[in-house]
Amino acid sequence: MKREAMEGSDSDPMTYEGHEELLSCIRDHRARLGVEAPKVEVRFDELSVETEVSVRKRVLPTLPNAIINTVQELIGWLRLHQANKKPVKVLNGLRGIVKPSRMTLVLGSPGSGKSTFLRALSGKLDPSLNVTGKVTYNGQKINHYISQRMCAYVSQYDLHHSEMTVKETMEFSRKMLKAGNEIEMHKAVSTGKIEASIQEERNVSAMENDSSKDEGNFITNYILKILGLHECADIIIGDEMRRGISGGQKKRATIGEMLVGLAQCFFMDDISTGLDSSTTFQIVKFLQQMTHVLDLTMVISLLQPTPEVFELFDDIILLCEGQIAYQGPREHVLAFFKSIELGCPDRKNVADFLQEVMSKMDQAQYWMGNKSTYQYLSVQKFSDSFESSQFGQLLREQLQKPSSIEESEQMVKLKEIYNVPKWEIFKACFSREKLLMKRNSPVHIFKAIQIVLLAFVIMTIFLRTKMKHKTVADGYLYMGAIFAGVVIVKFNGMTELSIMIRRLPIYYKQREVLFLPGWALLLSITVLSLPLSFIEAGLWTSLTYYAVGFAPSAIRFLQQFLALFCVHQMSMSLFRFIAVVGRTQLMANTLGTATLVAIYILGGFVISKDDIQPWLVWAYWLSPMTYGQNAVAINEFLDQRWNMQMKKTGMKEDRLQLLRDVSGVFRPGILTALMGVTGAGKTTLLDVLAGRKTAGHIEGSIKISGYPKKQETFARISGYCEQSDNHSPCLTVFESLWYSAWLRLPSNVDANTRNMFINEVMELVELKSLKNAMVGLPGVSGLAAEERKRLTIAVELVSSPSIIFMDEPTTGLDARAAAIVMRTVRKAADTGRTIVCTIHQPSIEIFEAFDELLLMKKGGQLIYGGPLGNLSKTMIQYFEGISGVPNIRDGQNPGTWMLDVTSPNMEYKLGIDFGNIFRNSSAYIRNMKMVEEMSKRQSNAEDIHFTSKYAKGFWSQCISCLWKQHRSYWKNPEHNVVRFIITITVSVLFGIVFFDIGSKIRMEQDVFNILGAMYGSALFIGFANASVVQPIVERERTVFYRERAAGMYSSMPYAIAQMIPIWWRWYYWADPAAWTVYGLMVSQLGDNENRLTAAGTSGETVKEFLKGYLGLQESYLPLIVSLHIAVIVLFLFVFGFSIKYLNFQKR
Repeated sequence: MKREAMEGSDSDPMTYEGHEELLSCIRDHRARLGVEAPKVEVRFDELSVETEVSVRKRVLPTLPNAIINTVQELIGWLRLHQANKKPVKVLNGLRGIVKPSRMTLVLGSPGSGKSTFLRALSGKLDPSLNVTGKVTYNGQKINHYISQRMCAYVSQYDLHHSEMTVKETMEFSRKMLKAGNEIEMHKAVSTGKIEASIQEERNVSAMENDSSKDEGNFITNYILKILGLHECADIIIGDEMRRGISGGQKKRATIGEMLVGLAQCFFMDDISTGLDSSTTFQIVKFLQQMTHVLDLTMVISLLQPTPEVFELFDDIILLCEGQIAYQGPREHVLAFFKSIELGCPDRKNVADFLQEVMSKMDQAQYWMGNKSTYQYLSVQKFSDSFESSQFGQLLREQLQKPSSIEESEQMVKLKEIYNVPKWEIFKACFSREKLLMKRNSPVHIFKAIQIVLLAFVIMTIFLRTKMKHKTVADGYLYMGAIFAGVVIVKFNGMTELSIMIRRLPIYYKQREVLFLPGWALLLSITVLSLPLSFIEAGLWTSLTYYAVGFAPSAIRFLQQFLALFCVHQMSMSLFRFIAVVGRTQLMANTLGTATLVAIYILGGFVISKDDIQPWLVWAYWLSPMTYGQNAVAINEFLDQRWNMQMKKTGMKEDRLQLLRDVSGVFRPGILTALMGVTGAGKTTLLDVLAGRKTAGHIEGSIKISGYPKKQETFARISGYCEQSDNHSPCLTVFESLWYSAWLRLPSNVDANTRNMFINEVMELVELKSLKNAMVGLPGVSGLAAEERKRLTIAVELVSSPSIIFMDEPTTGLDARAAAIVMRTVRKAADTGRTIVCTIHQPSIEIFEAFDELLLMKKGGQLIYGGPLGNLSKTMIQYFEGISGVPNIRDGQNPGTWMLDVTSPNMEYKLGIDFGNIFRNSSAYIRNMKMVEEMSKRQSNAEDIHFTSKYAKGFWSQCISCLWKQHRSYWKNPEHNVVRFIITITVSVLFGIVFFDIGSKIRMEQDVFNILGAMYGSALFIGFANASVVQPIVERERTVFYRERAAGMYSSMPYAIAQMIPIWWRWYYWADPAAWTVYGLMVSQLGDNENRLTAAGTSGETVKEFLKGYLGLQESYLPLIVSLHIAVIVLFLFVFGFSIKYLNFQKR
């Protein structure tokens, strides 16, 4: 087989001609071997999807509403009362055909049902939805095996392991899917089913050898190249807290992850989000070639396809409110709308027209008939018109006929869930887990250091010089050391909970597409956790065993190590299980805490087995703590001596240059577009200008009106709409805007004016109808993606900034919503504001709404800076003046043309460097003259100065932050109810286990039982609340970084409003839990005069025993209360200091 298309340097881009030649070689090669690629025709008939939503008053999830709704759900489940819910149709009676070898585009505004439609076709719908109708593949009804093995669904959400590189992610996907055409060909030859020439067999063998090499895998490199990911193949993917590839590259990695499987059907949901128009065209063009040459079935939904991208598709499915308004060939779509007197104007993007024509606000402008007779055409009217049209009739006729494609042999074979040998699955999973463990080594190193530090504390507390082994009291001390060791080793396994929670969404996605079975992941994680248990149990045993003075025997040393090793393994397995059951950080922490409480108090140390209620003894034998603690205790107390009665140099750092000598001017009243292909450095430039860059090395100068930029004052006059939409999920839209305006508008703006201004902004970005809607979590609840984007813009607009930076403000929006947003931005610029927007896929109208352009290429170089001109003529003339650059076609989008002719492919083809050409052009000279002129201070201009760093004073900040925290926590019933449940559960459990023990204090063990109850309750209620609040604080931390960078408030008011619970401390007098237990014990038993009876004692009273043996005195009670108040204040300021000076976000 020929491979000229893939030869050459890895940095050389794939050309369309080379790609088509490569696909033709694959097709011809398969044909010569007799391996026929199955074609798949997908049909859907009367497909409806329905869900239920709550109605009436209790929609917002406040604490009372959550409790009432839960009770009503329970009553409804018991069929005692009908729940207040109403059905909502997401899809309504859809009928149609998706044909193989044709590209199908699904269009529709957000909320039209596109994602649900694609999920329904690919068999990935949520089981809780009510689905009627049927979906068939080649006439065969869709089932689990067919949908999972024959098709690939590409989600609009990018879920990847942030620690893995792009190539590693692709390689793992290829190994798991292993359904490549080349592998199929090799299997056909090797099994002798097809007679082929010796030369063909050699080609296949060479191909397999290529595929087996990690560094040169053919399929992986092929997908990386057509997606333009070969340049970032060895860069980690990253996430919100870890710097990695760009958002557009992440989206391409999501596509590539499924594309390496080379399935027969692809359903891709909104794959252009975050991509520039040139990159989108390139990817869709490659997908079109794959579809046509390899006879694939391809369905793709896009929000803002450019005319060039739109023309690549063969068929169109237009959705609106869950109904089909049109389905058929792309070239006939305008004819259908003309038949109902709706026409697309000249120079209007057809895709934009199709989405806007369904809108009440925009439909009238496309009416071709008499304006006086116009009436709004509803979605139902469109659907009825299509059904009665010739296109609808043709579709009905095709649906009545059986599928023209026979059920292929390939589909019949799909009885095996996984077509990869089990050993290969395990090897791939094991390699990935080993890689993730290596990349997460700081976590494991920290755990090892934690074990060492805690071991040092235990060593100093239970030092062997003070440890005797003659009396029962001495045994108590040794039991205390054993208990501490078992508890610390057990608690150290709790990190598995958060690690597993973070990985679950990725696993669920991979499980859906049959990447791997659960046993492979479990076995890999378990095998690789063995060294961790060995290290942590070994460190603890080695450091404490002889220092504490346990039995001096090598065998007993090894036995204690083995017991702690098993305890650590049990702990990690337990927390992994809890993570899978809980699924969210909040619920998993709740279940984990409740489980720990039960294990802790029923382990036999807090309360002895003999004192546990007889009907509860079974729980003692179920507690893993029982066996771990008993094993270590037996190992120690069976020894003969108890046989009596009763880095400073740092690391070398490699630097990657993201921006190269970028110079430009942004002027008031001028709307500037910052454009470039994905990865050109647009977001990096905005981060630097806005002062949001937290890592890296920045050189050069930034001036405001001729004065050096000061970040403190700049934050007051600027706004930054980030690419990621970070908002507090438990606030409503109005509350989010109110909070931003409250803290950022000047103090002289009263509440009424502020409220009016907020309402105006909501109307501008069309959020008025969502005023009281919860923001929610992305992809889980609350606002849709495009609604969150409009909220991001509104949050900045309500601060009335003079300078606004917008990073991809139209990403995730349909054409109509993008036009609304950009009209708002244009109006803001016309008021004299300085506005800079990065933009990826602008329509002609949006692109020509800008005044000036800064165009960048990969590597952070500027290749054009200057005015666009009327109808973009200035920019067009500049690029057409470069030798070899093709002229723009009539009606072509100038923005798309500009990105196409300056793409890396074109630069490689022409053999030129657009960066060098611009630096030697007159446009560059004019740009630098303007930079020099605007950098001079004007005689009448003064430096920006404010009397205070923030718009509001310290106490106003405190009040506003407290208001936000109150609103957030009040409308977070999941968090609040869980706290109540934990407290009630712990209380009930302790009440049952320690029932009535305080009324019969006769022996020392009775006092120890009470001490254990108070210690356990104080420790676990505090620990539980601290664990439950961590995911809330972690989620809000990203929002805090944005709000602090915007100059909304200082760190201390935020800290005062948060009030984090107390952390556990090692030293007794620095440990708030110790003070709590001290206070509880002396307040309950400090005046108890009952005498204790025990062998060898003088019959001292409980009060005397507390003072003499435990050192607890009632006179210290006022001091204990004061210390509790002091430690709350101390940790409040520690938290404030930490969030002010520590930043774990790397950008």
